[in-house]
Amino acid sequence: MSSDNNFKSPISGMDKYGEPRMRLAVLLRDKILNKLDIPWTIENGTLLGAWRNGRFILHDDDFDIAMFCENDPKPNIPFILRKIKELLPAPYEARYVSTYADKIEVYDPGYGEYNLLGAKYNGASFHHCTVDLQFYQRVGEKYISLYYIYPITKSVHYKDMYPLSNIKLEGESFQAPFNTEGFLTSVYGSLSPKAKFNTITGYYEVREDTANRQILLPA
Repeated sequence: MSSDNNFKSPISGMDKYGEPRMRLAVLLRDKILNKLDIPWTIENGTLLGAWRNGRFILHDDDFDIAMFCENDPKPNIPFILRKIKELLPAPYEARYVSTYADKIEVYDPGYGEYNLLGAKYNGASFHHCTVDLQFYQRVGEKYISLYYIYPITKSVHYKDMYPLSNIKLEGESFQAPFNTEGFLTSVYGSLSPKAKFNTITGYYEVREDTANRQILLPA
């Protein structure tokens, strides 16, 4: 999958900040997430790297964790944030983002911040060492992502989620969806390394021409 997607920052990859992000993710896994009473898994680029080869995707710009709620989580996010802040040791901080998503960012301000690329972010700031807690809401048989940057609303099927499994990432074990490949396909579309992000559909896609050659779709 091409890194020419979703406004990734060229200055904030896992090749530079993977170690402090992993430290923060392990802290959340061991000391905080189990006290929130909300099912969670790693997701997005974090899960994709784990599924492919158990390693970080080097250009990925954060550590992604999904939080799965049976009802609308938005009224409860301020209370969840307060509990996280009570449990977080220094120097970590957390904040609620409700502009381009409904999520909680847990971060270490000591590594600095930058402004997100892409007009839809409206110049929002983002910290180099961040673990995103992205909320999903159960609607029927699907969990709907409360992330609004895509041209369509992303969702994952309940049957791809449970029972939760585990997956290795950089030697650490994290909770993962039951059907990791199905989950990732719902979020990304094609998982082919040759796929490229299509800004119109919001998915990664490849297609074949008459000579059966892989053609990258225009971004």
